[in-house]
Amino acid sequence: VQSYNKTHQLILCNNNNNKEELKKELYYSSEALELLQSLDVELNGPTFEISLDYTNWTVAYIFQQVLPSEVHPSPTSYEQIGHVAHLNLRAIHLPHRKLIGDVLLNTLPNIETVINKVGEVSGDYRTYEMEVLAGHKETRVNLQENGVKLQFDVKDVYWCSRLSGEREYMVKHVFQANQTIADVFCGIGAQLLQAAKKLN
Repeated sequence: VQSYNKTHQLILCNNNNNKEELKKELYYSSEALELLQSLDVELNGPTFEISLDYTNWTVAYIFQQVLPSEVHPSPTSYEQIGHVAHLNLRAIHLPHRKLIGDVLLNTLPNIETVINKVGEVSGDYRTYEMEVLAGHKETRVNLQENGVKLQFDVKDVYWCSRLSGEREYMVKHVFQANQTIADVFCGIGAQLLQAAKKLN
């Protein structure tokens, strides 16, 4: 899909250059034909040239093309913490970590920094050493979770976005209004801040 003007988009249905084939209605599946006709699309309309670059493809497809086959499957999972994409790369991916970081930085919306965890979570604050793979080195993030705005430095405090649902569940179904809560593994206190806002 590419912008054509303020009201229209161009959609690439197929990159087949054989114009005779493209003129045949049989080229489209019945589902595609039905959809296009419902949108009043002119099936054999004018031809446009569009420009594509690698950011038009999925991250998984790009990795499949640029990483050596011996390091497949490529890393496709990451945690987004504000503007930071946090990876836990496997050993086979480490020689290509800068390339991986660059691809993620260039293709993921709202990502300005890509980091990789080095070593294990440890210490009183359950932090970890990290390497910046791409982007700027700023690891202080701003994010919002369940109506509460949070600001913290990823280097200084443990954070897990995957626990968002658990935090929300605790506030909705476990904690009570005016209750005193002690959370010894609270990190930046996201769960307690949500409870204080919604229950008191």
